[in-house]
Parts: sequence; structure tokens; C-alpha cells
Amino acid sequence: MTYIYEIDIAIANKSSTIELTSQNMGTTGTGYLTRALENNTTVTSLILEWNNIGADGAELLASMLANNSTITDLILEANDIGNEGVEYLSNALAKNSTITSIHLTYENMRASSVEYLAIALSKNSTITTLDLGYNHIRSLGAKYLADMLANNTTITSVNFGHNNIGPVGGKHLANMLANNTTITRLIIYGTNIPNSTEKYIDILITRNKQYEKHKQPLKMFIAYSGLPLELYDDLDYWVLLYCW
Repeated sequence: MTYIYEIDIAIANKSSTIELTSQNMGTTGTGYLTRALENNTTVTSLILEWNNIGADGAELLASMLANNSTITDLILEANDIGNEGVEYLSNALAKNSTITSIHLTYENMRASSVEYLAIALSKNSTITTLDLGYNHIRSLGAKYLADMLANNTTITSVNFGHNNIGPVGGKHLANMLANNTTITRLIIYGTNIPNSTEKYIDILITRNKQYEKHKQPLKMFIAYSGLPLELYDDLDYWVLLYCW
């Protein structure tokens, strides 16, 4: 089993990254990995792609991560952890205060588990990057996440790519961005969002990038533009701001 050798070498060499791709680790291999990481203080990046971890493996990872204070980047791709696995990880994220980047692409995630994830992230203040590409969260899942993101001031990058959230989901994201000034990167290709909504979202993201660049209160933009302050609460105003 190649993964055992690679894990042992990484731990022995005090590596900062463990990358295991297409090793068919399953639950057994994930158990070996989590035991190796129990007392580890050097690994900060954990990359596990195409390893057939499943929900049981996700549960093992979640138990380890709930008490881990070193790992900052978790990349899980195509491990078929499903709704159950996402719920396990969500519980860990509600307790973890170290992870800043989590990638859950191709994980057969649906709206029911996204609700758990959104609740967990509402309690988390360290994650800045959230990658949920190529799942099945649909418009309801988009609503759960949008409701959370509307009040989140930590997450700056979100990938919704290739989730069929459609026009309704697109509206949820646009409404969320009306209140969120933190997100500066939002991937929405392959989501069946109407072009008009995509353009509107692009404008709001541009607004956020400008805000991040200038580090000034949003109302200052209005003052500079010479437009009346009452436009601050008018979403259509941001179309004008785009040309500022």
C-alpha cells in the first residue's frame, strides 16, 4: 500500500504537506492517516483526491480535525463522501479554528447537507476559501449558503461552479452580495444563472474588490462619485458605481 509509505515518510520528514491522489485509501487508509496525524504539529496542508474515502472515512477525518490546530488547507476531491460525510465534516468545522481553506468538489453533496455546512460555517471565523464545485446543491442549497454568507466577514472566495442553482439560486447570491462586502471571488460558471444575473453579480464583486483595495467605508465611494447618499440603499446604484 503506497499511501502507508508516503504517510510515514511525510511524518518522519516533518513535511508541511501530505498529498495522496488516486490511492484508493478507503476507510482503512483514512484511519491510518488520521492516527498518524493525531499528535502531528507540522502538516498544514492535506490533499486527498480520488481516494474513495466515503462517509466513514469522512467521519474519521472529522474526528481528527475537530481537535487539530495545525492543518489550514483541506482538499477533498471526488471521494464520494456524500451528504453524510459532509455532515461529519460540518460538525468538525464548527469546532475547528485553524482551517482557512476547504475544497469539497465532486462529493455528491446535496442541499440537505449544505444546510449543515452553512450552520457550521456561521460558527467558524477562520475559513476564507470555500470550494463546492461540481456538486448538486441546487437553488435551496444556494439559499442556505447565501443566508450564511450575508453575515459572514471572513470568507473571501467561493466556488459554486457546475452546481445547477439556476435563476432562483442566482437571485439568492445576488441578494447576498448586496450585504456582503468581503467576497472578492465568486465562481458561478456552469450554474444556469441567467446572463443578466451574472453581470449583476460581477458588478457587485467588482465593488468588493474596489472596497478591499481602497479600505474605505462604502459610503465614501458615493461621496467621491458626487451621487446622493440615499443611493446607498439602492442596489441599482452599484451599476453606476461600477463606472466610478
